[in-house]
Amino acid sequence: MTPPPPWESSWIRPPRRRQSLGIRIVEILRGGPLDRAGLEIQPGAVIEAIDGEEVTPEVDPARLLNRKAERNVHLRVRDPGGEVRAVVVRPVSLAEENRLRYERWVEANRREVEERSEGRLGYIHIPGMNDPAYRNTFEEVLGRHFDKEGLVIDIRSNGGGDLVADLEMFFSGRHFFEYTTDTRSSGFEPSFRWTRPSVTLADENNYSDGHCFAWAYKEMGIGPLIGMPVAGTCTFGGGGAPSDRGGVRGVPIDFVARSPRTSLLWALLPMTSP
Repeated sequence: MTPPPPWESSWIRPPRRRQSLGIRIVEILRGGPLDRAGLEIQPGAVIEAIDGEEVTPEVDPARLLNRKAERNVHLRVRDPGGEVRAVVVRPVSLAEENRLRYERWVEANRREVEERSEGRLGYIHIPGMNDPAYRNTFEEVLGRHFDKEGLVIDIRSNGGGDLVADLEMFFSGRHFFEYTTDTRSSGFEPSFRWTRPSVTLADENNYSDGHCFAWAYKEMGIGPLIGMPVAGTCTFGGGGAPSDRGGVRGVPIDFVARSPRTSLLWALLPMTSP
């Protein structure tokens, strides 16, 4: 699978020099401004003008779209077959574009895992340790992947939060009995935890609780940890009032996670590296 893209840094991509009129469309981003019913714009079409101004090689398209997120923008488009027509679109913000690009990356990884495993394995990416990430993980794993034989847990570029205990418990389930009739199984316990094999992908961009999870996953022997070394950043911050009850409140305190054998400030080495 490809490494996580810089989906939060698309603005730094260098512009390409254009030799002719317009911008050729190479991909329609799912859920993006051009992915709308009735537009019927296909890859290979060329955007020749934006709000009446032609996109010549000397014109920076970014200038023509600046501050126009969620506003109607008029495009002159030449279809691959040569037909020229006018369409109206609503550009999205950079944050929304990054979200769409992230979802495209996750979907590409999911397809690759399913294709290479011939449908036997599921895939989930956990970008952070927060409530939305946990809800999505629970829904995907016990919904989309409920019948998979195994699971690829991708935590690359996980920025942390506070979810390590919940996720370790969720992925360390052990099947202890089934509900059956004479001919078939009608359920099993625990039905709210993942009980089949899994592997976890981690990298050097894991931080804070992202490192805590990678460490605990390996320490508890839940499954193989694969990827790049993870820096030892399993810490969290808090606050406390000074003992003299003075005017300064909320003095920051840093906490370091430790196990009986190791400090979690040490770098974590995966079992397998690419």
